[in-house]
Amino acid sequence: GGGLEQRKIHWVKWSTVCKPKESGGLGVRDLEIFNISLLGKWKWRMVNEPNALWVKVLEARYGEVSLVSDTIVRGGSSWWNNIIKASKSGKREKREWFQEGIRRIIGDGKETYFWKQPWCERTALKDTYQRLFSVSEQKNELIADMGNWVGGYWTWNFRWRRNLFEWEEDSLRIMLSSINNIIMQQQQQDKWRWILHPSSSYTVSSTYLHLSQQGQALVHILYFVSFNLIFLILKMCLALIVLLSEFTIWFHMMFNPSFSSSWFSLVLAFHLMLQCLDL
Repeated sequence: GGGLEQRKIHWVKWSTVCKPKESGGLGVRDLEIFNISLLGKWKWRMVNEPNALWVKVLEARYGEVSLVSDTIVRGGSSWWNNIIKASKSGKREKREWFQEGIRRIIGDGKETYFWKQPWCERTALKDTYQRLFSVSEQKNELIADMGNWVGGYWTWNFRWRRNLFEWEEDSLRIMLSSINNIIMQQQQQDKWRWILHPSSSYTVSSTYLHLSQQGQALVHILYFVSFNLIFLILKMCLALIVLLSEFTIWFHMMFNPSFSSSWFSLVLAFHLMLQCLDL
């Protein structure tokens, strides 16, 4: 930095510049995170407007468009591939941030596939319960077609290609305990909810805030782990020095009666250092 007689540029980390003003930064937006947040808006529209003409065009070009679409298309448009990459990446780390923020709210179950869409868990049931999916005769059914209403209560009606083995029945019981936590509403439609904003709708600002906070948290974790690792290595080196010194003292006391007592002071100093590090 500069002084009274010399002026220099005051260098500040970019991560600090991008922090909100109330957190000590300048409030400058991180363009990478902001771009990811904007691309996420398209992903949100895709899952909420499955019958829109522009979504049908994308499906004709790239295949089924879904929440978990993650295939980069060789020769595909950069816009499409950027959307796929953005929904699986965050600043300084790669993760399914889009699926972290979105939840399926089940109404009458007429717009949600039972096996192929994530609605009661973070992943689709066909991925969590692969064995049950393989023997099901209802692989492409909607939730509404997997049971019926009896006296105002929903009951499941599964059909299997064969009788289930005992361990498969255990898996079915686990699945039932999960899906029965979802209360279906006969007079409501299925919909998506963005849990990062009170309006339940996707907003670029809420996504930007979420991704930027996650990036800062990761940096703090890395600093913490690095400091503790260095501290541990230092303690191990000191312990090794003490061990070698004690061995040297023992060896000279046994075979060299004129051995200097200064070694005792050195070993004692290392012992004191180790005890200070343990505090």
